[in-house]
Amino acid sequence: MLIITIEGIMVFDFASIVADIYFKKVLDIDLNLFGPMIFRIIGLVLGMILTVYGVILYKRYKKS
Repeated sequence: MLIITIEGIMVFDFASIVADIYFKKVLDIDLNLFGPMIFRIIGLVLGMILTVYGVILYKRYKKS
């Protein structure tokens, strides 16, 4: 379960880096004005929510 959480956080950390590059190159907006930490926190929260949701679904399918 811990591994899934770490995986989820890593995926969203990667996603935040990709988003950072995308905003800088494509939209020409410097995210350092907002700070990439916001995206890290959003990613972390989303990762945890998806992890919990995944675990619930996994347990539900395991029962049936």
